[in-house]
Amino acid sequence: MAGAALLGLGLMGNAACGPQPSPPAPADPDAFIEVPLTVHIATERGQPVATDAEIVASVRRTNRALAAFRMRVHVARIRTMGPGHERIQTETERLELARRAHHDGTLHVFFVDSVSMRDEDDADARLSGLHWRYAGMRAQMHERQYLVISNDAPNTTLAHEVGHAFGLDHHKSYENIMCSCRRGPDTFFTPRQGEQMRAGAVDFMNRRR
Repeated sequence: MAGAALLGLGLMGNAACGPQPSPPAPADPDAFIEVPLTVHIATERGQPVATDAEIVASVRRTNRALAAFRMRVHVARIRTMGPGHERIQTETERLELARRAHHDGTLHVFFVDSVSMRDEDDADARLSGLHWRYAGMRAQMHERQYLVISNDAPNTTLAHEVGHAFGLDHHKSYENIMCSCRRGPDTFFTPRQGEQMRAGAVDFMNRRR
């Protein structure tokens, strides 16, 4: 059963299916910040493309990187998607995910088989992950954003995309989580990046309430 391991390991918050208000953003600049996630899992031939163990590993690795800054993420709910969402390549497919990323107080994360960006020549540029934010004129889609994690992504990818969601750009150091070519088991965020993410997380939570 998808999500059983997440429940058993205590990574779930409130598992109710309906929209819930996000917790208030802390007024104390040193307060602990906890960001709820809605995890969407694509399926292929009736099977989830990501296992509970893979999602657990991604969440744990993210929280290890965030811990120094008194931040963490937790899985508030899990939603399994029907067929047709396992490979995300086109703008139409990205907009379809955005329609699922409701303003419900959580950061939406889609685990899919693969994600890529097509250029003008229809050549695929495959990615490990993606932070997507709507920039068009449709009022109902205003400020919608989400993260996508591919099936073969390293377990630092969720942390990397969370960094983007909370305002971080790419970094040049191979030891930094925000480097696209990061290497090794001990990649990290710098103190300055931690400050930026805390500010970004507070802004996110205030906007999503």
